[in-house]
Amino acid sequence: MQQQEDISYYNAPGTRLRAAQLRMLEILKVIDYICKKHNIIYWLDGGTMIGCVRHKGFIPWDDDLDIAIFEEDYEHLLAVLREELPPQYRVESPSNNKNFAFNFAKVVDSRSYVEQAEDEWTPRAGITGLWVDIFPMIHGNRPIRKIVEPIYGRCFRQIHNLEDIKHKKVIAYALYPLALLVLGCAKIATLFISKDKCVNSYGAGKGYAQYATRHRSWVVPTINMQFEDGVFPMPHNYDAYLTVMYGNYMQVPPKEKRAIHLGIIDVF
Repeated sequence: MQQQEDISYYNAPGTRLRAAQLRMLEILKVIDYICKKHNIIYWLDGGTMIGCVRHKGFIPWDDDLDIAIFEEDYEHLLAVLREELPPQYRVESPSNNKNFAFNFAKVVDSRSYVEQAEDEWTPRAGITGLWVDIFPMIHGNRPIRKIVEPIYGRCFRQIHNLEDIKHKKVIAYALYPLALLVLGCAKIATLFISKDKCVNSYGAGKGYAQYATRHRSWVVPTINMQFEDGVFPMPHNYDAYLTVMYGNYMQVPPKEKRAIHLGIIDVF
């Protein structure tokens, strides 16, 4: 029988990555409390959902934490978070930060400092602390998002200062009217698809998993599952949800695909 690989060393107690994970868990617990107080439905999403199912906590090398929320509750959640978060946390999104380059939100911790090895946009947006990502799920499907995201999403990100490359920004502004037209056509097209279908918001990113068509009926009613030392909401049909996003999500990827994006981590 082949011995299972020990992957616990990535986030062993005392490591900076583990300290970062525990701080993000603190943020999640505050968000969870506020959501329950206001009867707002949210759920663990992305790699955090995989970690919940496969590891009952963080994927050992994971350095972010993702949750999702239906679009009709998104602005309400951001409003109550801005009102009720403890002072060490703040909400960042395109609505209050012109340099926020993606169409979702972050709850950022001011008692930490991080730098991403591959990206420059977060410090450009003034985001240098650990965070929890909040992704709005909108009515749509994969084919529609595959048309909209490369046009609208790319323009959105460049206009919001993703890169300090002037000619790309000029092109983005020039193409933005076309991008808005495409966005409008997409909203009309969604009238002809099931209201049960949803995808990540346009402008939230172009990763493979973000194009996946999910179903609201897979999510609600949510169930509670163990994640680290707490229990948090998950889609009741998390298997269908994760399979359409990642395929065989229970398979631990090879070492070369275990990406840690944060180059510097300091928690205080």
